[in-house]
Amino acid sequence: VTSHANFYELGGNSLNSIYTVTKLRDQGYQIGITDFITAKSLTDMLGRMKLISSVEEPLNESIDQESYIYEPLHDRHKDDAIEIITESFYSKADLEQWLMPDITRADYRDLIDSMWRPLVEKSLSFAVKSAQTGKTIGITLNFDLWDEPEVVLNSKLTVVFDFLEYLEGPIRENRLPKGKGQIIHNFMMSTSSELNAAQNVLIMRQMEEHCLELIKREKYVGIFTTNTSPLTQQLGTDVYGYETLLTYQVNKYEAPDGSKPFGKAPDSQLAICSLKMIN
Repeated sequence: VTSHANFYELGGNSLNSIYTVTKLRDQGYQIGITDFITAKSLTDMLGRMKLISSVEEPLNESIDQESYIYEPLHDRHKDDAIEIITESFYSKADLEQWLMPDITRADYRDLIDSMWRPLVEKSLSFAVKSAQTGKTIGITLNFDLWDEPEVVLNSKLTVVFDFLEYLEGPIRENRLPKGKGQIIHNFMMSTSSELNAAQNVLIMRQMEEHCLELIKREKYVGIFTTNTSPLTQQLGTDVYGYETLLTYQVNKYEAPDGSKPFGKAPDSQLAICSLKMIN
């Protein structure tokens, strides 16, 4: 270990970078996620850190309007959106891994294709581009919780959507504000497979920030999501202060046909339904 190495050269990854920032904050050492991730060395990181007293306000994370371009989802984004979501979920999705090899890349293309028109028309979803290269590097798909299209699937992805509905349905009906224009449902967030671990965290954070700005701009009162990825779970809980409505051990789920499609998942694998209300 040398002070000239950076966090990722020493074995850091997307998940433990958020964990480390959170633990530092718990000890009163304030550093923004962006500052932590972009620090060229441990020495640089220490120089960016600030020890604050308990009465001081913690650092606010802010959206980067210079490095990234945020565009409402448009037909010109379709190929990029399909590629980014397909590669992200097919290669590293936490639920779908237990359904392999019964899920194919074509299944994701069919999924995005089936809801593309309403995604574009509702103007609640967006693409993130690098201002430097012009490449699409992130996709976020949102719907109004009470204005979601019917999606007909003819693949094993139905198992995933049935599971999510099993978790979300009772919460939607009993615990969330009713009616359109109230709650945004964030149901997919993906980054380009070309990004490294540090860039992945940065873009996920930027998309979270942009979602919150979108909610305020469109005069919604909150955002609801189910996170199955440890990274987004940690971002939501530890960084953005989402309220946890349900924590569910995925291997306990029993499908309508009596099977346990995620039965081989470890007990530690969770799905977390979360809500953030906007003041």
